[in-house]
Amino acid sequence: MSTQRKDSNGQISRTLYIGSSVNVSFNATSAQSAALSSTATQARIVATQPCYIAVGTNPTATTASTYLPAGISEYIAVNPGDKIAALQVTAAGVLNITEAQ
Repeated sequence: MSTQRKDSNGQISRTLYIGSSVNVSFNATSAQSAALSSTATQARIVATQPCYIAVGTNPTATTASTYLPAGISEYIAVNPGDKIAALQVTAAGVLNITEAQ
């Protein structure tokens, strides 16, 4: 069970602990990251080109997967050990994945 951090006024903090980052190059074939750490509960993702993403133990991104616009950071819930896959929309790019807790 996760606990929420609170600031000095007792308010729930919306900040996250930032963990390791990895870049995944994607193109017209789905590419997946290595497994996230055993403590990862969230990930910050941002891509250099629009892409489709999928998350799971052995994900394959398809054109029916979740769309991620280029240059927009998203925070997503993940399970420890999950992988994140990406597939280009029109051009190859890089998906940056940063673990967060």
